[in-house]
Amino acid sequence: MLFSSSTKKKAENPQEVDLKSVGIFSLLNELFKHERAITTTPLEILQEVLKRVAPFYILQGLECVRGEGAILKARSPFLNPETKEHKEIAIKILRPNLNLSLYQKISQKEIKNSNGLQQKVLAVRSFKMRFEAGVEVQKYVRQEIERSGIDYFSVPKINLYSEIPCMSLEMEWIDGVNILRWLKEGNDVKYSIEKFCTLLDCVQFCHDLGIIHRDIKADNIMIGGRTRKEEKLYLLDWTTGKPIDDPNRKLTMVGEGLGTPGYSDFSQLEGGQAKNADVRNDIYSLGLVLFEFWHNQFVPRLQDDEYADIEKRQAYLAALGRKLPAVLGQIFQRATCLDRTKRYESCRDFKSDIARAIDAIIASDKGKRVTIDELNADMAKYEDSFARVDTEIETIVDTSFSIEDIDRYVKNKKFLPVIKQLFEIMVDLGVKF
Repeated sequence: MLFSSSTKKKAENPQEVDLKSVGIFSLLNELFKHERAITTTPLEILQEVLKRVAPFYILQGLECVRGEGAILKARSPFLNPETKEHKEIAIKILRPNLNLSLYQKISQKEIKNSNGLQQKVLAVRSFKMRFEAGVEVQKYVRQEIERSGIDYFSVPKINLYSEIPCMSLEMEWIDGVNILRWLKEGNDVKYSIEKFCTLLDCVQFCHDLGIIHRDIKADNIMIGGRTRKEEKLYLLDWTTGKPIDDPNRKLTMVGEGLGTPGYSDFSQLEGGQAKNADVRNDIYSLGLVLFEFWHNQFVPRLQDDEYADIEKRQAYLAALGRKLPAVLGQIFQRATCLDRTKRYESCRDFKSDIARAIDAIIASDKGKRVTIDELNADMAKYEDSFARVDTEIETIVDTSFSIEDIDRYVKNKKFLPVIKQLFEIMVDLGVKF
């Protein structure tokens, strides 16, 4: 939440400190100490940090502190002659320990004599190279989106990248909200799936450019605009973005894991495998995001160390799949299959199955506005029936049925009509039992 000087408390120090004499990294350490409650960050600290990083802008507030850094909102003191408004920008400031210049005062001899320090410097150098590459990737994707004339998805425009006095990005300010908050306000299942298809279009566009994101999650998806007519989907945080064809693997150091546990294919989190990431890593993440779009909530998380256990991951993904309507559960399981070779080969294929699935789910509704809550409540009614279907399926796994066979099977077993409809939908999608 943004705050102003009228609501912000002054720093409670026993004595006045001249912030002009304090080093930038000391200021950043103070800023990041308050990340659990950003409204308590001393206003003087924020103003001094902005003064060092973007001296010509006026502080509007601290938007968030997470991951690699903090986002400040600021505005220009000058009016735009065309819009007659003050230009607003977002300033991303990286954590002090991610700045290579923090270690430049340490002698090379001291670094060589300390294995721990040596590894830390190597990691920061690797991060710096990857971060700079991500900046270039984001600029390139934005440039190509503008060139194509696409107006329903984008990535934030980067105005300036700087390392002085610390690593920071000046970007366009997106006036919008997180995707899950936006979807929750609408609570319309068809609309939610349409937005997911927009996300698939965005990621497919990037893949066609030869770019992968490697950290797709609801936290990195935003809707800009105040109304549905103005809305535009933004894919944020391209720090881990890279060209798919990176023959020298320059953007991932051996032993370096990337992405967010819970959203990234575990092979990407393993240091030795992260460099081999391709479009299927993004497909895996999109499968988890599909769950979030459907339920309007963040995906439940395992403990970070539990993702290394294959059996736990399989049970975890199976449990998530059962929380979706059966037809979407099948799509989810394919997208998040631990065997990469069995996942969707492209977002186009993913989108095609999604489109057919949602049409089948809402076809009988005859135009009524279906809400996620309504469909989830309806699915809960038949939970026991679906469990019985799972049991029966296990006995006929190697058998392929026609619609007529299924009709007789359902009739003989006296299943509810909804089970027949479920089988018909799945057969239509090419699923064999």
